[in-house]
Amino acid sequence: MSAPPPVTPPDPHPPAGREEQVRVALRLVLHLGRSGPPDRQGLGRESATQRGIAATLGVTQGAVSKILDGLTAAGVVGRQRTHVPGRDRRVRVYFLTARGEALARVIEQALTRRRG
Repeated sequence: MSAPPPVTPPDPHPPAGREEQVRVALRLVLHLGRSGPPDRQGLGRESATQRGIAATLGVTQGAVSKILDGLTAAGVVGRQRTHVPGRDRRVRVYFLTARGEALARVIEQALTRRRG
């Protein structure tokens, strides 16, 4: 008699569908638009790191990473390594490019029309 096949537990973080990825990407653009760029001294904000974005949006860092890669390739998001208060070393901080700022304005306008 052979042993039964092992039972694989369900993935606690199943891959998001395309619609959910788009929804998270739009929320991410709005989040970065509201966070603003690094300050005048060049210090980044924790909320603009992968970890900070993931925590704010309630998604995994892996999901944020994939979305940021796509938005960066599309010219919507830029990134730079800089110091963030509370971190021992420089980390990658994300910000909206001019194209991303324009997209954030369009999203905000659409949300305003939808609510009003």
